[in-house]
Amino acid sequence: MGKFINKVPGFRTGVIWKRIVACVGYPIMVLFSGIFIFFTGDGTLSTSKQDVYINYLSGFVLTLFVFVIPFILLTNLGGIHRKLPLLRSSSRVHKLIGIPIYLSFWVTAFTLTLGQVDAFHTEDYKKKYEEKTKLEAVKKEGEKK
Repeated sequence: MGKFINKVPGFRTGVIWKRIVACVGYPIMVLFSGIFIFFTGDGTLSTSKQDVYINYLSGFVLTLFVFVIPFILLTNLGGIHRKLPLLRSSSRVHKLIGIPIYLSFWVTAFTLTLGQVDAFHTEDYKKKYEEKTKLEAVKKEGEKK
């Protein structure tokens, strides 16, 4: 257990404040990950098991891109910075250029992945979603007047 814990971000350096942040932060991340996975999507629109599973998958993709990938990058988990050329550089300029480039890749990958997952919803779900969106737009327009 001792060898494993020394590889976990927050416990690697032995600094007490980092351990406290990790002990508080990890349960919060797990809680929000569960919320994203199990409560993403509109369950009232689900007309089949396929739609329910797609909602779970959307939540998983959201969790992956909002928590897991940023966590890996921010904590340099597994020495990921050594594997990314612009972050591996000793030059601060390269790193400052690399961060927005990798961020744009991350946003693009997230958008494309979530769009592809949502494309697997049934036609009935898509139709109900479109109707609900139109109804909400009309409702908002009515509130403005």
